[in-house]
Amino acid sequence: MAVIRECTKQDFDQIVKLLGQLWPDASLNIEDLKKIYQKGLKSDSEYYLCATIGSDIIGFCTLAVNNSLWQQGQLGCIEELVVDEAHRGKGIGSELLTRIMETAKLKGCRGIVLDSAFHREASHRFYEKRGFVSEAYHFWKKL
Repeated sequence: MAVIRECTKQDFDQIVKLLGQLWPDASLNIEDLKKIYQKGLKSDSEYYLCATIGSDIIGFCTLAVNNSLWQQGQLGCIEELVVDEAHRGKGIGSELLTRIMETAKLKGCRGIVLDSAFHREASHRFYEKRGFVSEAYHFWKKL
């Protein structure tokens, strides 16, 4: 059974391996990732959770809490949610999602948003089964 806990600085190396599974085609700059990870750990508006079995990190989820005029209050944004390929389909993603939603509620969020690439159809079904609805396209431009 997995244990869900807050991430620590020491978790970074294992989390990077999970991010490699989340973005297999991306060229990950480890130093840049480490800086932003450590900044997130210190933030009052970002929350990082991991799922562990023993000393192994098998899941990772992040939440950013933002002011939202649209929601007239706080809005939670799930930036990453990934479970190790060998542990998928065992309820770990659901546990992480439940805990991050509880965190969002405690922080006063009125709702949660996330994005998921078009090709991630299994992820879309995962979120839909948990009450999420697809409402918009996500647009992005590199600066």
